[in-house]
Amino acid sequence: MVHGVERTTNRHTAAFPRTPEAHHRADSSATNTTTKESKTMSKATIDAATLGQFTGTENYYRLGPVLRDALATDGVHYLMTNGLAWLVTDAVAVCVLRAEHDGFFMIEFTPREDGSGELVIGDGNGTVSHRQEYRSHSYNLAKPLRLFAEWGEVEKPQWVILLASEH
Repeated sequence: MVHGVERTTNRHTAAFPRTPEAHHRADSSATNTTTKESKTMSKATIDAATLGQFTGTENYYRLGPVLRDALATDGVHYLMTNGLAWLVTDAVAVCVLRAEHDGFFMIEFTPREDGSGELVIGDGNGTVSHRQEYRSHSYNLAKPLRLFAEWGEVEKPQWVILLASEH
């Protein structure tokens, strides 16, 4: 699956990332489960110091035709271009497809020492609307990753996905 992330502020640029890794290919020996798993996921190159520098955004990025009702900020774009497109698109798909919402979702990915991880999407007040397990992942930081999805208007009414530090 190719994730075309296109800048919204410059319509004449090519889609970003140009050739993302095939991160959703399932291991051929895997059995059918409700978890996402892959031994072919590329290793993420997320740097904690760089991630911490995102405190706002100058650009918004479209997330392709399937997620056309969502935009990503500079910080989320950094995640996607450095190996976590799979996580962002999984989370955004859940938010975009929710018919009932109050305009806000908190998205948290928690890595575990055994290489597995858990994605939890909720309202930020303890109510969980989606939980997803990953048997393996490419997130290379030990601390949880927190994102927000907010219903807002940049170009039109749509979801804006941002890092917690960009809020």
